[in-house]
Amino acid sequence: MKKILLYLLIPVIAFAAYALYEYNRKPKPTSKIAPAYSLTSEELYNDFSVNEQSAVEKYVGKVVEVSGTIEEINTKGEQMKVVLSAADYPIGGVNCTLSERANELNVGDMITVKGHCQGMLMQVVINKAIVL
Repeated sequence: MKKILLYLLIPVIAFAAYALYEYNRKPKPTSKIAPAYSLTSEELYNDFSVNEQSAVEKYVGKVVEVSGTIEEINTKGEQMKVVLSAADYPIGGVNCTLSERANELNVGDMITVKGHCQGMLMQVVINKAIVL
């Protein structure tokens, strides 16, 4: 009877330990992930506006590196959002939510960000972004 109990208890403890490890595991920082694609804000926005379904399959859920000119900077508390312009599309752009506040940014600056592409609403959305 003790052997049966032991054989049942060991897998349960092993599973519980693994589940606890996975639950407490932190995601890999964006800075340590190699980008799947490196492109300009115009190219990224154009890909989504021309064929959104194809762009969703290609970019969403992946880390991308995007270069562009800052069109708008929004700060709310500790959160900072930067919109990179898409020159050919007056209402479009790439909306990047930065994981850290960057005080040295100004409208009109050319920057490169790396972050997780989430898809497109009115603008292409990139979260957990860092300024390179």
